[in-house]
Amino acid sequence: GLVYSSYLGGSGVNMGDAIALDSAGNAYVTGYTKGSNFPVTAGVFQPKCASCTQTYVDGFITKINSSGTALVYSSFIGGNNADVPYAIAVDSSGNAYLTGYTYSTNFPTTKTAFQKTSGAATAGFVTKVNTTATALTYSTYLGGTATGTSACPACSSAIAVDSAGNAYVAGLTWETNFPTTPGAFQTSFAGGFHDAFVTKLNATGTAPIYSTYIGGSADDGATSIAVDSNGLLYIKGNTFSANFPTTPGAYDRTFSAGNNSM
Repeated sequence: GLVYSSYLGGSGVNMGDAIALDSAGNAYVTGYTKGSNFPVTAGVFQPKCASCTQTYVDGFITKINSSGTALVYSSFIGGNNADVPYAIAVDSSGNAYLTGYTYSTNFPTTKTAFQKTSGAATAGFVTKVNTTATALTYSTYLGGTATGTSACPACSSAIAVDSAGNAYVAGLTWETNFPTTPGAFQTSFAGGFHDAFVTKLNATGTAPIYSTYIGGSADDGATSIAVDSNGLLYIKGNTFSANFPTTPGAYDRTFSAGNNSM
């Protein structure tokens, strides 16, 4: 049977995109909503929808107690345009980490954030919410600059966090100046529609520890990420590139028709 099962939303569009759990069985849910009456709780960092009156969507983050009977906290997150949280992770202290993409030029960022402004029509974002959702520990854009209109100049789609509070973010970008770090595996865009990217942000959200493209000459994107206790990163996604980087002895080094998983 069902231990619990509940609706979550207001009027209009409500979309749950990701969920994470803490050690006590509380569920952390993120997604987006067009409902200005989406359920929020007192004292949260953003109690009102910033764009619902303009027919856009705001993101949300909601913590549900372990029995599914009440909201521990629930807040909007967003700016003056569409904001789409796509993934969530929770650390051992109960801080929540969100990533996704935003069209908002005033998406909420923090004073010492790595990137406080967006340089393209859409940019990724990484946001750490404190344990009570009363404040953002940090919040930053993640992307380069671009003037084209193709989808996702930079869009984040996956996040993981290690025991030191470093956030690992993956997604896709077609920006040739997406921020990479010296000595990274692939510091230049390989061509095609998108490359995947992987960025490790420090625990304060002020700088990348490393950041790299990963891709070939066609379309590549990362959709899921995991980190082990040694800090090794595992990335899943899709590629249309026949020259996607593979390693000697790998299970399958040959591209088949269409798109392959990577």
